[in-house]
Order: sequence, then structure tokens, then C-alpha cells
Amino acid sequence: TEALRKGQTTELWVNGPCMWPWVRNSNRIRVAPLPERVCRGAIVLATDGEHLYAHRVLRIGDDGAVQTRGDLSQTDDLWRSAEQVLGHVIGVRRRGVWWPLGWRVVELFGLGLAPVLRRCRGCIPGW
Repeated sequence: TEALRKGQTTELWVNGPCMWPWVRNSNRIRVAPLPERVCRGAIVLATDGEHLYAHRVLRIGDDGAVQTRGDLSQTDDLWRSAEQVLGHVIGVRRRGVWWPLGWRVVELFGLGLAPVLRRCRGCIPGW
């Protein structure tokens, strides 16, 4: 996160399935400093003070605070202040290939697909 504060892009390992299918457990993500404006549907790197997580933005407050949720999560995250949002996930590395995630169409598709995935969770073996 120090790199993000300095305006540099950084890479992190993912631990957990909450953003499947876009970001999977053990994938590597590329995180860039926040753009001037965060968009609904973007995947952001945020902190709760103890942990880092990469979740999708559901709502944006007038003060820049965001509410996020993992695509497979059953509940929304607590609102995070603008200072707790550290970066924007712009790519994921899967099987040695980097895939861009910052495309607006992917972000909007993710918003629409996430509720369907949550309903299917448990009815597909291995989830």
C-alpha cells in the first residue's frame, strides 16, 4: 500500500473466493492509485484498518465514502471513508497471463452478474 500512496502501481496476491469469477483465490491483482473519480462497479482495494480487501463498489456517498461487496458475498460491507479506499484494481494475473479489469463494460457486467452468482452459490459443487 505504500506504493499506492506514492502514486505507483503495485501487485498483491489474493486470498479468498469472494470476487469469483473475476478474481480468484491465489490470483495476483494489479492495483493502481485511485482515479480522480471512483465509479460504481469498479473493484477497489480498501482497508478496514486491519485487513485489505478487493471488492466491487456498490454505492458512492457525496463525501467520497464507498460501500462495497464481494461478488460472492451475501452481505454488503460497511461504508468505508475515502481515506480507506487505497486503489483501483486494474488487472488480474491468471495462469501467467494478465487480464485487464478496468474496462467499464467488465465493471458493469460484474454488477449485474454478482446477484446471480450469489443465488447460485451452494447449488454448484465446489463452491
